[in-house]
Amino acid sequence: MEIIIDTDKKEYFKCSMYYMRRYFGIRESILLAVLLVVGVLLFALAGQLFILILFGVSVLIILLALTLFLITSATGYKVDMEKKGIAHQKLEFTEDAILVTNMDKVGTPIFIETHPYEKLDKISVKKKRIYIYAQVSVFYYIIAKKYDNETCDKLVDFMRSHIREEVFKMKKTHRALPKKKKLTYEEDDK
Repeated sequence: MEIIIDTDKKEYFKCSMYYMRRYFGIRESILLAVLLVVGVLLFALAGQLFILILFGVSVLIILLALTLFLITSATGYKVDMEKKGIAHQKLEFTEDAILVTNMDKVGTPIFIETHPYEKLDKISVKKKRIYIYAQVSVFYYIIAKKYDNETCDKLVDFMRSHIREEVFKMKKTHRALPKKKKLTYEEDDK
């Protein structure tokens, strides 16, 4: 199966920003809110500033990371696409890898990349887009409106049958302890 992508600065930026959800999402926002509430309560009840200082430092680090992420996302298109002269990308989905042919405006291949399925970082299937993150700074976006529904459905089915399921989850849950079995009530045999 082959897909042709026209490089687009806005789509590149959206794809890059979507990847940030892997590191900062609802859970992290809730934890920051809890830290703020606890800090305000401790300050109001006991005059303790330590938790509020921790909250401020946390917000400062997050804002710094977000700023760096925005800068690298904005300049990444120039470095990845414009300087290399890439105008189109052809994604070919084989049995064991994605072959990406980077082409100039005329369609002449510049270079080819191979991304084995077992080394893919993440894939996000949205209604209007499919984001494929091959590595930390190497990603591809497929805009569904450029293809008919049947083609997109075939592509998603193909990827799900060839790529392990955990790649399709943006966040992983790390368990420190094994999952517990549910307790059930069993009657004693008499």
